[in-house]
Amino acid sequence: MSEICAGLHRLFNSLERHSFKFDESRIPKNGIYVIFEKGEKAHNGDRIVRVGTHRGSNRLLPRLDTLFVKENKNINIFRKNIGQAFLFRDGDSFLEQWNWDMIPRKNREKYDPLVDWDKLRETEQRVSEYIHNNLSFAVFKVEDEAQRLRLEKQLIGTISSCDVCSPSPLWLGLHSSIERIRESGLWLVQLLYKNILSPDEYLEIERLITQNSGNANSINHLFDRLDEWRHLSAYQLERRADIFFSLYLGDLLRSKYSVEIESILPEFPVRIGTISSEVDTNQSFKIDYLALAKDNNRVFFVELKTDKGSRRSKQDRYLQRSKEVGLVELLRGLLIIYQATSSKKKYQLLLHKLCEMGLVDIETDGSFSVIPDTYDIKIVYLQPNVGDEFEDVISFDEAAEAIEKIGDLMSKRFAQSLRNWASVEAGEM
Repeated sequence: MSEICAGLHRLFNSLERHSFKFDESRIPKNGIYVIFEKGEKAHNGDRIVRVGTHRGSNRLLPRLDTLFVKENKNINIFRKNIGQAFLFRDGDSFLEQWNWDMIPRKNREKYDPLVDWDKLRETEQRVSEYIHNNLSFAVFKVEDEAQRLRLEKQLIGTISSCDVCSPSPLWLGLHSSIERIRESGLWLVQLLYKNILSPDEYLEIERLITQNSGNANSINHLFDRLDEWRHLSAYQLERRADIFFSLYLGDLLRSKYSVEIESILPEFPVRIGTISSEVDTNQSFKIDYLALAKDNNRVFFVELKTDKGSRRSKQDRYLQRSKEVGLVELLRGLLIIYQATSSKKKYQLLLHKLCEMGLVDIETDGSFSVIPDTYDIKIVYLQPNVGDEFEDVISFDEAAEAIEKIGDLMSKRFAQSLRNWASVEAGEM
């Protein structure tokens, strides 16, 4: 059960996420929506707190409007339940009026003279504020009404029966007077604990999503494979995942150090003979990423480690020594390697890249020279957890928080894997 629920969370967390005010053109006319709530986590992603759909044709957007836009608890039970939780938690006597069903005409005639309309408007606004600030949703297209209603039942039954999905201690729903909401951890009362998805029916949902968002499925498969294969004995996750980290490295450094990154260079070679007084050799070690700030005097040496056991004291010493020697001397050492190497073309491409970064110049005779300057160098480790080190570290949880804010499918799915890699060591599935 929990495996299917985990798959559902991976699928829905990878979809485009919407919140108030959402772009109506991005919402299909017919489909199923899943709601996420800020602070609620499950299966290394955001926890699903409600599933819903609609009857009739072309009614998905109007249905969502009754939750996010229209302030009327009488036409949306979800709004009513949120307000009910607030009022019950606060011991507010207005709860009795809030629970009145004002849809039937006879009830309106009975209760209209008794309603505290100012308090009603105040509570509706409070519910709207909570929804706008805390709820987001994903949708997938399902044209056939019978199929929508069946899948809604099965999704609710599967998620409510999962023994891994549970609310956080701060979840508002725990203050509901409705026992089934408190116990299920879902803003739902009907369809709980039955109509479980079979593996084939899970694949049916996956196919529906793939048909209308083909890249989402590919992205999921890619990161699912990284999540699985990193546990194999000879698999080196760093070599496969470094391209994804490079896409977000500027965002991570900006989030951590409030700096704008101009250029990023992978696998920057450092001549060991330049940083060591003991040996004169053109052999090199590589700094995973050299990142140059826009102000051109701040430089970051970033070392990526996807496994806590892959830190090496020798490499740490090399990094520290590289910082002490300074970037200008490292660049001069690189020119020495270039003069000695037989792989001239690759090093020429590297030096041209350094020219674009403003670190190296090309002389009239075609030779290269280092542009002298003073640089403030910071060594940064990008690794699963902070640990006991005193160095500057960006943990995978910290990286995930920054990356998922970008909001696209790949960013959200990468953030999900990062949290997985931080919480579960390789080899401990």
